[in-house]
Amino acid sequence: MIQVYKYDDDFIFETPVIVDGIDANDGKSLPNNCTKIAPPDGMYKPKFNPELNEWGEAATEEYIISLKPTREPSDMELLKQQNALLISQLAETQSMAQQQAKMYADLILSLAQKGVV
Repeated sequence: MIQVYKYDDDFIFETPVIVDGIDANDGKSLPNNCTKIAPPDGMYKPKFNPELNEWGEAATEEYIISLKPTREPSDMELLKQQNALLISQLAETQSMAQQQAKMYADLILSLAQKGVV
């Protein structure tokens, strides 16, 4: 007795099936549209490829997105997002200010070395 994985005519996973009379090491043939290879966890719509003897993802991006629950972010989540954006912008502004101060210092040094200042 072994567990096999049944797929439909389009090779899309249907259900696991327990098959009597077949040993895991036995050479007896499996039922039609079945494989001993389990589909990987985390797939939305596993599709079996008999030529490669492996499962692949058949779900489209739109299908996957449609399965995810849609909800409005809470006020706290919005504030966290805005705070993260503001911190990032502040860090970028500080970096630019430091670069500008270095450029001014280099320019003044260059002018001093030439005797202009």
